[in-house]
Amino acid sequence: MAKKERQRRWVPRLGESRTIDMFPKTKMELVVRDGDVEKVCDIIMEASHTGEIGDGKSFISNIEQVIRVRTGEKANTRCSFGHRMP
Repeated sequence: MAKKERQRRWVPRLGESRTIDMFPKTKMELVVRDGDVEKVCDIIMEASHTGEIGDGKSFISNIEQVIRVRTGEKANTRCSFGHRMP
């Protein structure tokens, strides 16, 4: 098996105990320009695809606003806190 798995016993309320295979997971959160979304998704898919159960899922969503917690500064996605995005 390509991925290291962990097994866990599970006993449903009125049934026999079962063993469930648990796979380690990685969560990535990326913010990319609209024009780069497809390219980034393709790269992630190519690097992570094994064809086995547990390859994962990708969720794509829009970022409406960014708030810097330290200062409370707010910016829309067009201006990223004074850093110009090409």
